[in-house]
Amino acid sequence: MSYYKNPRGIDANGNPVDQSPTWAYNTVSNQSVYNASNSIQLELPESTYNKIIVRLVSRYGVNIRDYEVVQYAENEEAKNQNNL
Repeated sequence: MSYYKNPRGIDANGNPVDQSPTWAYNTVSNQSVYNASNSIQLELPESTYNKIIVRLVSRYGVNIRDYEVVQYAENEEAKNQNNL
């Protein structure tokens, strides 16, 4: 189990704020359009970025043909499995 801390939010300028992350949007032609200036991003340590990307790519079945990228993803997933 990994515990970093209770995450705070990050505003559009990258500054920490004491608000919960929110996805702000404007409605344009009955479509929700992301509004970055009013959204609060989730604060995550940079060390988690690659783990999140590898999981998302594998979960959504992205077909990666570059051998080095595939190898990296497999190695990262194996490391994650060993750390559980």
